[in-house]
Amino acid sequence: MNLKKTLLAAVLLASLSSMAAPMPREQLVDRLQLLAERGDAQAHYHLGMLYNNGIGVDKDLQRAYRSFVAAAAAGDPLGAYKVGCYLAGQFPSVVPLDLEQALTQKLRAAEAGYDLAQLDVAQMYLKRAKGTEARKWLERAAAQGQAQSLYNLAAGHSKGLWPEADAALGYAYFKLAHLASTGQVNPRAQSSLDEMGRSLSAEQLQRAQDLVAAWQPQRSELSLRAKNGLSEAEALAARAD
Repeated sequence: MNLKKTLLAAVLLASLSSMAAPMPREQLVDRLQLLAERGDAQAHYHLGMLYNNGIGVDKDLQRAYRSFVAAAAAGDPLGAYKVGCYLAGQFPSVVPLDLEQALTQKLRAAEAGYDLAQLDVAQMYLKRAKGTEARKWLERAAAQGQAQSLYNLAAGHSKGLWPEADAALGYAYFKLAHLASTGQVNPRAQSSLDEMGRSLSAEQLQRAQDLVAAWQPQRSELSLRAKNGLSEAEALAARAD
């Protein structure tokens, strides 16, 4: 083997050896439990997710809910969101339905920037016929590229669900929803877009196209933390003594 190949092999070996293996699940649970006992809010949340989903432990929704309550009480907005999910009836056998408290808890996460909480809060306001509040939260989630919020905004503008309904925005949000969910606009959606486009003036259509072209979604730190839950849990656990 010549020197160049030897060096390349050494670099490759070093790269592979530096890649951290996933933490054993039992170790992950133990380390998170240790941190939770020290009052770490995020550790409580991640423990809740492990018990909620049966990762490294037997699935235990009662235990998961208690962890989420502890996380929320310690100030973790993702813990508050999960408490809200339980109170909203996600697991009716665990805790009685309480839609007012569910909204209160989900609002904590929405205000902290969690896109799914923003979508949920918007849908809860829509059920209460509070269109203006719903639209505000849909727009915040949509700005993060949350596809369902984009669809809901498209429907709201197209069907006139609020006084400020704008057909051009309805067209733009519908196109963005497909781009956010699939990365492309399929033929069926394109047919619907073409039909919507024919109802717009040239000025409206141009405004919609400009909005789509300029769209740059930015996910919040909290949304990213939720999306990368398991790797975030492992990174947190790795810091436990």
